[in-house]
Amino acid sequence: MFANIILINNSSDFFDEIKNRDIFEYYLSKKYTMEKDSLEHQEYLKEMMKYAVDLYVYQDKNSYEVITALKEKGVTEDQAKAMISVIDERVEETENSAHKKNVIIGGLFFAGGLMATFANMGFVFWGAIVFGGIQMVRGMMKV
Repeated sequence: MFANIILINNSSDFFDEIKNRDIFEYYLSKKYTMEKDSLEHQEYLKEMMKYAVDLYVYQDKNSYEVITALKEKGVTEDQAKAMISVIDERVEETENSAHKKNVIIGGLFFAGGLMATFANMGFVFWGAIVFGGIQMVRGMMKV
């Protein structure tokens, strides 16, 4: 599912960030309010969020499989759905960012290849023009 995403720089940055950062705080502030739980329960939910990210992103499980696995570990269905929702939002943000980078970098190579070709009348910079154009178009199709 996520294997077809073409990222320009450090494709695993987002996934490392989401796995290592305090995602539970993001989950609480961004989407859902929870009643005051014990610190132990909050730590448990934080670990379950990391587990959900691992299943959904790294092991390429679908939403249903992740929700089922979380329910088996004691997470309520609503909490599991909320976790999936947060992960989906972050993945979409990352995909859009990567596509915009493709458009910009591809456009720069395309334009640079054209300018270099016109500046030096004896040589055509096919590689920069063709591959820059392809990268730019691929990015535009997905943005």
